[in-house]
Amino acid sequence: MPEVNLPPDVVRVLSFHGPVEVVAHGAEPRPMERAAVAPFDDSAVLFLRPEGAVQDALGWNVQLEVQARHPDGDYALRMVGRAHPGVRASRARDRHSLEPWLPDGRGPSQVLATRFIPEFIEFVRTEADDKVRYHGPTPAGRNALSMQQRWVRTGASGSAGFGVFTAFVIPFVWLGYLGADYPVRPLAAIIAILSAEAWVFGLRFLVVYFAYITWRAGRLALKESSLVGQGLIPARMCVRVGLALIAFALAGTGVAWAVWDAQLASVTFGSSLVWILAPSWAVHIATSGAGKWRTE
Repeated sequence: MPEVNLPPDVVRVLSFHGPVEVVAHGAEPRPMERAAVAPFDDSAVLFLRPEGAVQDALGWNVQLEVQARHPDGDYALRMVGRAHPGVRASRARDRHSLEPWLPDGRGPSQVLATRFIPEFIEFVRTEADDKVRYHGPTPAGRNALSMQQRWVRTGASGSAGFGVFTAFVIPFVWLGYLGADYPVRPLAAIIAILSAEAWVFGLRFLVVYFAYITWRAGRLALKESSLVGQGLIPARMCVRVGLALIAFALAGTGVAWAVWDAQLASVTFGSSLVWILAPSWAVHIATSGAGKWRTE
């Protein structure tokens, strides 16, 4: 049973309202489009244009705003939450339950099924002398992870957790073994540990991005893309952050070599385990069977 995240009155309004206004927060000016919606207890599926500005903006920022207003003022609804672009409705896991909600004149292969998780709702409905009002965070909003937690969990997801552990322990133990006579040992430890962690996190962010793209191509399970597949981390931002961290790791490893010695540079790189993790992740993504996970 899915968690009840949308109040029943909101689900009822969305079920007969028709297309809603969808505003993305990933670009300036904020792109907007009208989209049909399929409301459920836990989320709402928006049918976006595959090449539209809204789905493009979701690659940089997962936050969306959805608005629905009755022309006579009988109700007004505003929801803020998260989403990732998703796949075409024809390949969605729940495509059969989505078909009745498709926009007129467009088939399931012509729209993206974008699952929107509302985290904050403002809703006012007036019926005769009664007014129904809902204002505040949803259960998903109250339980939402901070942005820092999202990035850390993504970077340490899967087998990357082993690298995160060894990237801290091995340089620390190595420099402890060399003793207090090692030149500027505290600074060497900081550079070695931060650089080793940057190797792990940077590479993992890139892998998560490619896992998400591979899922969209129908060749990998959505869970392989970590929090990107949950709409908590923007996919394209993973690439930018990942490349920045790898550049930092390269610079830190180079400094360890130039200022101290080749051994420290080798320990810095080797302790990250990326020389083991990178090939295994690459093989896993490259050998994923085409169509095997197309309904995930």
